[in-house]
Amino acid sequence: MRYQEESKSYVKWMLPAVLTIIIIVTDFVDNYLLFHTLAESFSIFVALSIGLISYNTYSFTQNRYFLFIGLAYIWVGILDLFHTFTFPTMNIFQINGLDTTLTIWVLTRLFEAIILLIAVFIHNKKFNPLYLSIFFFIFAFLVCSFAFYSPMKLFIQGEGLSSLKNNIEYLVIAILILTLILNKIHSNRFTKSIYRSIQIAIFFTILAELSFTTYVMWDGLPSLLGHVFKFLSFWIIFESVVKFSLSKPMELLSNDATSYNAIPIPSIVVSKEGIILQINKAVVSELKISSKNILNQSNHKLLHFSHVEEQDCVICKYIKACKDTNSLEMHDPSTNSYYKFTISNISNNYQNMAMIQVREDITETKLLELEKNTQLLVNAQIYEDLFYLNTSIILLIDPKNGNILNANRSALNFYGYSKSELLVLNISDINHNISKSEIKNNITLIMNNNNKTNHYFSVQHTLSNNETRNVKAYTNPSKYKGEAVIIATIVDVTDEITAKTKLVEIEHKFKNIFEFANIGLVLRDIDGLILDINNKLLSLLGYSDKEDFLGQSCEAFVKAPNEPDNNLFFIDLINKKIDHFSTELKLQKKDGSLIDTYITTNLFEIEKNVTYILTSVIDITKIKQKDDLIAQQSKMAAMGEMIENITHQWRQPLSVISTAVTGIKFKEEINDLNKEDLIHSMDVINTSVQQQAQTITDFRDFFKVDKVKKEFTLISTFEKTFKLISSQFKTANISIIKNIEDIVILEMENELIQVFINIINNARDELIKKEDKKFIFINAIQRKNYIEISFKDNAGGIPKEIIEDVFNSHFTTKQDSNGTGIGLYMSKMIIEENMKGKIEVENISFSYEDTNYKGAQFKIILPVN
Repeated sequence: MRYQEESKSYVKWMLPAVLTIIIIVTDFVDNYLLFHTLAESFSIFVALSIGLISYNTYSFTQNRYFLFIGLAYIWVGILDLFHTFTFPTMNIFQINGLDTTLTIWVLTRLFEAIILLIAVFIHNKKFNPLYLSIFFFIFAFLVCSFAFYSPMKLFIQGEGLSSLKNNIEYLVIAILILTLILNKIHSNRFTKSIYRSIQIAIFFTILAELSFTTYVMWDGLPSLLGHVFKFLSFWIIFESVVKFSLSKPMELLSNDATSYNAIPIPSIVVSKEGIILQINKAVVSELKISSKNILNQSNHKLLHFSHVEEQDCVICKYIKACKDTNSLEMHDPSTNSYYKFTISNISNNYQNMAMIQVREDITETKLLELEKNTQLLVNAQIYEDLFYLNTSIILLIDPKNGNILNANRSALNFYGYSKSELLVLNISDINHNISKSEIKNNITLIMNNNNKTNHYFSVQHTLSNNETRNVKAYTNPSKYKGEAVIIATIVDVTDEITAKTKLVEIEHKFKNIFEFANIGLVLRDIDGLILDINNKLLSLLGYSDKEDFLGQSCEAFVKAPNEPDNNLFFIDLINKKIDHFSTELKLQKKDGSLIDTYITTNLFEIEKNVTYILTSVIDITKIKQKDDLIAQQSKMAAMGEMIENITHQWRQPLSVISTAVTGIKFKEEINDLNKEDLIHSMDVINTSVQQQAQTITDFRDFFKVDKVKKEFTLISTFEKTFKLISSQFKTANISIIKNIEDIVILEMENELIQVFINIINNARDELIKKEDKKFIFINAIQRKNYIEISFKDNAGGIPKEIIEDVFNSHFTTKQDSNGTGIGLYMSKMIIEENMKGKIEVENISFSYEDTNYKGAQFKIILPVN
């Protein structure tokens, strides 16, 4: 036997020895091209063989290490082929010097070293061979492109290798030395022979790289040694691949006719990935298919059960975990067959782990056993149905050791296990927050319960997905199949506890917000009685003690005089089906002073079906005072405008009176005054005085403080408006184009006139800056349920950056201090707060008399009566 093994070893190394001799001999023929081509060709052939054998035997070997190296060495061989073809004297490509071929060489050696370094970490990593090959192809393409179009300066004629060439070779050597160290650290991932071969191959590669750093002429002894060492390193890796991928598996299969065939029960050798590596004749006989259709196939598909997915198969899980089992009984419902599986580990190397699986058909024995127990099963069926189909989560526990004996469907759904998985667990495996000693004490307490009353325990159970749930376990002793058991009914209370916890958190947050809020808050029950009041509201009302308010309605002692009842903090929201209410009210403080407040009342629930009333109180006294001041400023600004208008309108009649008086006096002095002239002059004076009196009446009516709504027509309102401002528009040469329907409206006329004057005067102030035609267009029409009044001009519009601010208090574009900025602000307050309408502004483009204009348009929307 020893002689045969030695003989095989000699034969195995005969071919590489012969090829090495050929490489050496050709170097002495004085034809370096022949030597280089043969040496590289042998290496290329071996590299390609490594890749092809590794790839084509992967389905059998399942060795990712050799598959990774094999795919890489295919491209190492292809790059070495381009290195050979680009040698200067080959004359295949148009190149100049050695730089192109050397660039391919050094980058290929760097690639080879990195691949050997990475490979040690690939043993258990999944990767797609196609994607990896595409990546290697792209790398090879880039290397060749770089070498052909921008080669590195690696050889200087007459001087030898450049420092760049040698530095790259030294980098390759450093990577290879690191690879030797890492392989040593992870040597348990290799078989001894494969580990030794890989380390020797890397050592030869290091020697080759050292040789290629010493030559000055490219055809010297260092080149010969480098090519020989490189060829031998490739061959050693090739031998390792052949040994692992072809020789060893064939040796295993050769035992098929000896040891395993003697076993009458179907037996296989299976990899931990579930691939059948070896079978005996009993397997072929039972499956009734040829051995070639069984080997390298899926163990699960051929010898397990179709109704179970591979990832859920208990047998596959034992094999994948490399765990032994002697009595795993399984039922195949498709054939109503019963099988007993025995699984044993036959390898000490985890990477090449193999398991023996024996499948024994125990159908006949099992059916006989089932037949004997048929009556017992019939009697127990009702109990089983009641137990298994019960919607409650039920576990049966062995009081001797705490093992789970049975579980119903609800328990399986709750814990997320299959029945076979759950029944191998102990109750301590699913308890999260109590120790085994506590569980033992609880079991003793339950079993010593003579009154058979339920005990319940609040515990935490862990599900199959590691989720922890809060449960109550109601337990009592009982009998199951003649043995003492503990019946545990499990109630999931996680949601209840979570909800209570969240409710406590919400109540705590609400209490903090309520107590420390910067506005006054009061909480009352559905009858309007105060449950709590915060410090801000107490301070606002001038009180210091909550007891003055708790349990009472606060309307009696904080409602200001003349305020309507039942509006302060409480309105009958539920009866009116209103859950939100806001209003402005005056409140009376403890010292009797009054404050303006904004009240908001909301309904909400803290507890289920229990309604509370939350009211917020904001002090707006200063805001109201500010609004009153703004209104007064607006009125004063308008008064200034009106006085100027009065001046314009009185100037002409005063001039007429002055002329008439002067004429009478002059005629009297020259004795030419007659009765007719005197009467005519008096008539002129009287007419002018009447005109001035009417002007006074018009302006007096405008300044009347009258908040009472009355009916009027829009046409008459606009006529009054134009009387007050017409003189300034005539002098500014501004044309007003009117389209006003005769609409009757019920509103406060003077306030509406104030709005019209504000808008028109703003348009006038912009138009007087223009030199060409100046227009203001006024339209008033009635829609279905509202009145639309628009004012537009051709002054060019309002700049985009300020158009959003024109209604803000004290915003003005009149930087010469001629504007107060409160006219449009007051107009918005009058329209939207007093008249419940809407006012808006936009820039528009329009055409008039065949001319295009741009300007601002103010639009007022008022509800019809």
